Amino acid sequence: MKRWAKPDVTIFDETDIRFTTKNDVLYAIQLAIPKNGITKIKFLGTNNIPRSIKKIEKIELVGHGKVPFKCFDDRI
Repeated sequence: MKRWAKPDVTIFDETDIRFTTKNDVLYAIQLAIPKNGITKIKFLGTNNIPRSIKKIEKIELVGHGKVPFKCFDDRI
């Protein structure tokens, strides 16, 4: 439990991201909105992308459509 957490209360920040897949789609669920509006996912950098993911072709915000992204060695 994080030091500032209280029993029965869960507080997430923008680094709390959960992943799931369906067919050939990887879903990343971010549990808090970043204050600056920018999400960084270190798990998906070009140096450590899973072999099952050949290339990240697009990123969409569910219910809103495509969002711009940049792919770096250590993060998206």
